[in-house]
Amino acid sequence: MFNILKNLTGNGKKSSDCLTLQWCLPLSAEQTSLAEAFINTLKSHYPEALPVKYGKYEPLTNKTGPKDFELFIRSWSDCSKSPYGDMLFFRSTYPCVSGTVCIGDPRPNKVRLYNYITLDFDLGAMRQDTSRINALVELFKQVASVTNAFYAAAFVVRNVHIDKQTIWHSVDTEGYELLPGRGWPGLPVAPTWLAWFGGAYRAELSELEQNPLVSVEPGGLFLKIESKPLNKDQLKKVFPKLPQRLLLKHVPKARSMALDPKNPEVFAEWWSAEEFFPADYIPEL
Repeated sequence: MFNILKNLTGNGKKSSDCLTLQWCLPLSAEQTSLAEAFINTLKSHYPEALPVKYGKYEPLTNKTGPKDFELFIRSWSDCSKSPYGDMLFFRSTYPCVSGTVCIGDPRPNKVRLYNYITLDFDLGAMRQDTSRINALVELFKQVASVTNAFYAAAFVVRNVHIDKQTIWHSVDTEGYELLPGRGWPGLPVAPTWLAWFGGAYRAELSELEQNPLVSVEPGGLFLKIESKPLNKDQLKKVFPKLPQRLLLKHVPKARSMALDPKNPEVFAEWWSAEEFFPADYIPEL
């Protein structure tokens, strides 16, 4: 969970880099089974990422037991019953800082809607820990497989501020708009350290099977650029080129307005001063 409208300079908070894992899932997925599969995968592959506190808004007041996640799973499932979509936020055990479950708005819409799960880690605390990084890579693959993710990514966001298990974005934080808006716009144009192409994207990107950085896994194609996380600048020259027709269209806009932290509308417009358009082709998710 990111906070961006409070303490924009990050004063007094530890500056670090955030490693985000994000899994994109079909809107039609049955949520109770999905939640159970996610929790069981965390238990077996990265227990520190298991939820400790959770809720739909701050402060997070609901707590999980050391072995009992039934109420968390029920809350996840309840989110899917909302006629407008819903979100569930949670805190984990450091260096896993937080996570999000987002259920897309099921109402008819012109855009392709989807659900997603994220986990956010303090990369500064684990960058040199090979065993932790390897465990994260395996977690990424396993969650993508058991949730039938049609796309997933792991990427580094530089210059975040971390305080009390909360990640803060400030004006110094790197802009990394992976997937903008409510609907699925197509594959991101931003390069990522890890990527997963499942569902219909596996067939659309079958040529990637010949790439030495790609392995064929149950349910999808897994791309790992390096053994350790790389940032956006490091990835630009090594990330494989994907078919243009599958990529969302990104048009950067100049941020000409003055940043006014006291005016949320002005800040929000400054923060999202980009324009995105759907890909030429989006397969069934």
